[in-house]
Amino acid sequence: MPGYKWVRYTGARYFVPGMIFVGKDLDGMNLVVGRALHQGDMLPAKVKPEHGVAYVCHGGNEHIKHDFEVLMPADFKWVPAKHGHVPPHAVEAGRTIDGEMLYIGRAYQNGVPCVGKVSSVSVNSF
Repeated sequence: MPGYKWVRYTGARYFVPGMIFVGKDLDGMNLVVGRALHQGDMLPAKVKPEHGVAYVCHGGNEHIKHDFEVLMPADFKWVPAKHGHVPPHAVEAGRTIDGEMLYIGRAYQNGVPCVGKVSSVSVNSF
């Protein structure tokens, strides 16, 4: 049994204890780990709970989502990964429409934390 679960976002506009904190956005709002459907793919997402939105990256663009899930852990820690290596016990985020398994990843873009996908198939997942 994994030490986490995906919970449908309830619409509450505040940070809930137990959400996986990623960092702060440029506007100072909390960012947490989520996932959402986009064009048949279940993709990792960065969530801004105070705004009630999630963002997924697809095709080089960020897409806003209002229907999404957040990751709630019993036990969680970030582990470094690179070059298409998926660490043992990585958190499953979803699958592409082609069946490729996707895992949660975190990176920084211009000093802002981003949630993205880790995949053994594609090395450049963000």
